[in-house]
Amino acid sequence: FSFPDKAFAKLYNVAKALSGKEKMVLFALYKEEKSIKQIAKEMNVERTTIWRIRNKAQEKITKKLLGGKNNV
Repeated sequence: FSFPDKAFAKLYNVAKALSGKEKMVLFALYKEEKSIKQIAKEMNVERTTIWRIRNKAQEKITKKLLGGKNNV
């Protein structure tokens, strides 16, 4: 599958690298503007779990965008 724009292709690969939970947490935080506490309550987990998921997702994004092809 090829993309006409390299930036879009890179963003697509970043999104593919994230797990379902990571995508869900980032979507809730940044698109739905929910708090860590709200998300934790909805997912029935501790707030520290949401922090950990968010941090891991952000690390993956950073590595994919700033690193080489085989990162993450």
